[in-house]
Amino acid sequence: MNRTLRISGGLYACLLATYMHAAQLLFLPATLVGIARQEAWLSVLLDAVVTTLVGIFIGWICLQFGRRSAAQAARSAMGKAVGGLGGLIYTTYALWVSSLVLRDVQEFTTIVLLPGTPGLVVAGAMGAVALYAVWSGLEPLARIAFPTLIGTIMTMLILPVLLYPEYGLLHIDPFLSRGIGPVLEASLVSAPWFGEIILVFTLVPYLSRPGEVYRWTAIGTIGAALVVTEILVLTLLVFGPVLPSRMMFASYTLLQQISLAEIIERIELTFVVIWLATMFVKVGFYLYAAAEATTDSLGLRSHRVPAAVLAVMAVALAQIWPGVIPLVTSAGSPIYILVHNLWEGGIILIFLIAALVLRARSRVSAHA
Repeated sequence: MNRTLRISGGLYACLLATYMHAAQLLFLPATLVGIARQEAWLSVLLDAVVTTLVGIFIGWICLQFGRRSAAQAARSAMGKAVGGLGGLIYTTYALWVSSLVLRDVQEFTTIVLLPGTPGLVVAGAMGAVALYAVWSGLEPLARIAFPTLIGTIMTMLILPVLLYPEYGLLHIDPFLSRGIGPVLEASLVSAPWFGEIILVFTLVPYLSRPGEVYRWTAIGTIGAALVVTEILVLTLLVFGPVLPSRMMFASYTLLQQISLAEIIERIELTFVVIWLATMFVKVGFYLYAAAEATTDSLGLRSHRVPAAVLAVMAVALAQIWPGVIPLVTSAGSPIYILVHNLWEGGIILIFLIAALVLRARSRVSAHA
């Protein structure tokens, strides 16, 4: 693992924005529209504000660590046993999400793109390629994220034009016709997805100019939220506030509505390729975060073996999780939201304690 690697603020924001919006695009619209109807996009903007503030706070914590990773700092501040355990909790979170992302890709591919293909083959292939990327380092993942994000931005710019003939302004009911309650409920459901901002703990030590962490974190987070917001708005304009909640993949169905002069069809497959690239970046980055945290928590010299073990575990776990409908349904349950938020909040608390301990020690040393 190259500890001298540095990435620019732009690549930092690209990687952050890419992994933050990748899974949300396909799976969140139906759930949020089912709860908040025509105001579903407001719940995303609300989460974006909170997530940006949390991301800035995490950036401040990371600045207290210097160039050390969060797991290294935890071991230094709280000892090998306690600090190492804190780092491994971070590992389990990254492994958990990477397995869910593999399951998402597996489900979409075997249901929509390649029906009948064994799910293990799909997850195994992506896991193997992601492992190779992890072995290559963080910089290649960040550089792959850049053209992928450019493709996403181009898609977001042309989609409103391509879908214009399908718009129905009467699909949008009066603004906040049911009050603010459904918006708040939807924001709680999407909160665990936006809680993935905690992976900033892995990114900040590699930032070439750490002092710019606040600006680039805000840009990456808000950029990801705007992508999801636009998809939600377009979904509502085309399908209205009821039908999307009954769709398995609302955003994919949205793309299927595109046709140019009824001659060029199946344009959605071009956008699917871009989406699969973003999911690859996400899997690779989460496996990298898990491998790095494991290596630093256990005091190992190389991340290659931990990365291989974690990749196999992620593929295996992807075969255990339920199908897309039970998975998305459970993701909206109060227990899932509570456990996920406590998990993410607990990781922030662990590294915050480490930051405060290291900060106190530095002050004592300065006065000695």
